[in-house]
Amino acid sequence: MISGIMIYTTKEYQPGSIVSVKLPGGEVTGKIEEIDMKNTIMRSFDFKRVVIPNSKFVKSVIRTYSLESVLKLDIALKVDMALNIEKVIDVTLVKTNSYEFVIYKEYTQVLIQEFDQKTCELKVSFCFNPNAGMPTDVMKSKVQAGLIEEYKKMAKPAA
Repeated sequence: MISGIMIYTTKEYQPGSIVSVKLPGGEVTGKIEEIDMKNTIMRSFDFKRVVIPNSKFVKSVIRTYSLESVLKLDIALKVDMALNIEKVIDVTLVKTNSYEFVIYKEYTQVLIQEFDQKTCELKVSFCFNPNAGMPTDVMKSKVQAGLIEEYKKMAKPAA
């Protein structure tokens, strides 16, 4: 009961807050829907309802995202080594920064992680506002889809 009062009076954990809670069975990330004297009720990003007893919630490692105005998202990509990799990096940077949800565009990075004779693995990192209302999976998919289209254009032989 005391843990419920502690959570309820803490500004970091309010209904609507996006948090990641490390529990013995794994980590749960989602939005707090309700806090009562006994439980904190969350909705995970895969739409599962998660009821966490407040006594466990207050003893858990909790990361809050709602209070942050900027977070970083990383996307791993593999591209064909037959493409001009310098051009791939330039196109990836421009395309990633073309999205409205990408903020602080000067910090967007495209880095080569590793490569072999066939593929080059890139890591794209960009900043976004976690409170903008778009799930990170949607942002990631939009960037990936846009990059696929750009890479298709690069792979077409010149007419």
